[in-house]
Amino acid sequence: MRRKLSTVSRGFVDELEQLIVGNEVVIARTQNVGNVSPELAVSAGITGPMLRACGVNYDVRKVDGYGFYPRFKFRIPLGEHGDTYDRLMMRVLEMGESVGILKQAFEQIPAGPIINPKVKIRAFRPPVGGRLWAH
Repeated sequence: MRRKLSTVSRGFVDELEQLIVGNEVVIARTQNVGNVSPELAVSAGITGPMLRACGVNYDVRKVDGYGFYPRFKFRIPLGEHGDTYDRLMMRVLEMGESVGILKQAFEQIPAGPIINPKVKIRAFRPPVGGRLWAH
């Protein structure tokens, strides 16, 4: 199951990347459109993939090493122009890195039962009539 999930996910990301990278329409409508300089990105408080699309090499997962991220090896993609195309590519490249992180996480799950048998799991049951809220 682990291998199948990562193979399907990686295939999806690869296919999406192929559709975007060479697509003339996407390129024409996104390159050199909505450029954001590294200085503006930092002063505006832009974070994450949008910040890295502007060429700012900062990723809190690497800098602060919070959660489980220090366990995993992954690259931090960087853009060069800060335009819409770079922001789009950051998202695609980040998805690819996420698949790699998931694969590493799956490999680190110990064998055996995951759910404590003493824990009682309640199933969600919607209210009678199927409405969750009333106006």
